[in-house]
Amino acid sequence: MNYIEQIAISSPWWNDEVWHITDRNIKAAKSSKLNFRHLPEGIKIKASAIDIIRGPRQIGKTTEIKLIINELINKKTNPKAIGFFSCDIISKPKDLFEVLKSFYQHLKINKIKKGLFALDEISSVKDWQKAVKNFVDLGMAERIHLVLTGSSSIELKRGYERMPGRRNGGKDYLFLPLSFYEFCRLVNYKGSIVEEKFSGVIASQRNFDEFKNNALMKADFYRANLRNYFKIGGFLRAVSDFVKEGDISQETLLIYQSVLFSEFEKYRKNLSMLMRVVSEIMRNIATPVSFNAIMKNIEFSSANTVKEYVEMLNMAYLGLEILCLDISKKQPFNKKNKKMYFIDPIIFRILSDKFHVQYPGDDKIAENVCAVHVSKFFLSEWASFGVLNKVFYWKSKKGNEIDFVILKNNKPFGFEVKYQNTVSAWDEISIKKGIGDGIIVSKDTFEYGQIPKIPLWAFLLLKI
Repeated sequence: MNYIEQIAISSPWWNDEVWHITDRNIKAAKSSKLNFRHLPEGIKIKASAIDIIRGPRQIGKTTEIKLIINELINKKTNPKAIGFFSCDIISKPKDLFEVLKSFYQHLKINKIKKGLFALDEISSVKDWQKAVKNFVDLGMAERIHLVLTGSSSIELKRGYERMPGRRNGGKDYLFLPLSFYEFCRLVNYKGSIVEEKFSGVIASQRNFDEFKNNALMKADFYRANLRNYFKIGGFLRAVSDFVKEGDISQETLLIYQSVLFSEFEKYRKNLSMLMRVVSEIMRNIATPVSFNAIMKNIEFSSANTVKEYVEMLNMAYLGLEILCLDISKKQPFNKKNKKMYFIDPIIFRILSDKFHVQYPGDDKIAENVCAVHVSKFFLSEWASFGVLNKVFYWKSKKGNEIDFVILKNNKPFGFEVKYQNTVSAWDEISIKKGIGDGIIVSKDTFEYGQIPKIPLWAFLLLKI
């Protein structure tokens, strides 16, 4: 079977007007009972543009592409102008180039002026950029809008060609698990959800009080759903299980267990070693730790091996690494201990239920959820570069620590998580004396002042 035949099989809309009724991804989206889209605005075909969509496996990249294709066809786009191909079945750049060339020739033969070609899981092809770069440089992409999806940014870490000047305004997208705001909107509430910009809320007491009053009107709803979010997380299939059954099914946990393993299996890494590393990360959630310390605790022979596994976890968008900030230089201390987190609470469930690692306390999960939320303030940069380098923690020589620090208008701004029943003036000292500006993310204290205090359930509703 040649490549154009394989593309035709993967693009059933070429010959079947009702393909969407039986399409596995679209059927699953409809049966999930969740009205959610990663790209609600869709995609408009722009010849020679190259969009790149990244995110962990099973996040909904393929489903989103299929929904976009169905929308384009409903808007009278020629079905044969749109192609789809899963790159899981090829492994070499030369094969990828032949796939691209086949779709180019298909458009030419059918006299189609412009089209869209979606290449799913392109990161499974090592050095895929070489094929795409060659395809563009030969002028064969002039009538094609390429949409590339991948579950890894390892190729960016290795410094491969990022095709500067060859993407014609193409966009970078990063699909991540549902935010708490999105979780609340989908699971069990029919009214509006409070959503405000973080910078506006803390700009004045008037803004703060308005946000506080609106949030408190539904505080019981938010508190209850935060408890659910700690347990369920934001992967769509897990949330769908929760909506329909009240918890995550064992089948879904096994699916996301395979997501945790898949990137390491692809690179033939030892899964037993992976489990020892991620178990140690879970035990050290919210605590700065070194690769050397992890190595000693799990009896590895090399700290570099630990580093490699942690970096692969991060590059698969399953882990999150926070470096210590040098305030004077506004640069990270690369050699100091790191804080490590997971991208979603479901990983805690997998490690606890399937591998019997002790479940962390709510205070640890709260800090993990807060880490991801603050990181999403920089989603566009994260999407473009594949790694996050905008969120840090801070620790003084005396041992005072601030959980998360960002550079706001080139000045440090801190987020200190105090997920406890009471918050006192003493809890503000690290921010006041250390960096001067920031907020406390509390369990339930809602108070304006020099260092505002916002409950986690309300803070997670705020966007940048």
